[in-house]
Amino acid sequence: MLAMATTCLVACASPVPVQEMSNARQTLQAAKEVQAQYFAPGSYLKAQVLLEKAVKQLSSGNYYVAKEYAVEAKLAASQAHRAALIQQR
Repeated sequence: MLAMATTCLVACASPVPVQEMSNARQTLQAAKEVQAQYFAPGSYLKAQVLLEKAVKQLSSGNYYVAKEYAVEAKLAASQAHRAALIQQR
């Protein structure tokens, strides 16, 4: 009984970061659509790696860490998107 209560407390304390994962994926897709992988490869690759780390952490049940990686991935993808647009001007 105590183990179940502890599990619930841990799971409830760190909800699944559904929105953060979705935001990261969508922002990375937007960066891909403006060819950020060519115009801003560093930021684009960083975003991909961070999103992969987020997915692995999510699969392991480490929701807090997954959320942090997803937020960082979104930021890197956004930077790649912006840089690609600037390069294309």
